[in-house]
Amino acid sequence: MEKYKHDDVINANKKICDEIKTKLKDPQTNLKRYKFLVHCIIGEKKGQGIKFGTKCFWDPNNDSMVTANFENENLYAIVTAFGIYFY
Repeated sequence: MEKYKHDDVINANKKICDEIKTKLKDPQTNLKRYKFLVHCIIGEKKGQGIKFGTKCFWDPNNDSMVTANFENENLYAIVTAFGIYFY
């Protein structure tokens, strides 16, 4: 089971975002005209809640996003990936 370690979170956060962006940019995904933004939050669970929001210009016909969550007794992680069509 993963435990929250503040010093490890910085590297884990960057690694998660980089891996997701690499997979999205893979030529097999056929998403050449998209710009990607990946947002990752990792925090220690101590009974608190969390709220966050994002705002951007959005084309509902071409732009998209996906969110994934993970949690255990010690930590939570929320990752959101945005795909913005580049005209």
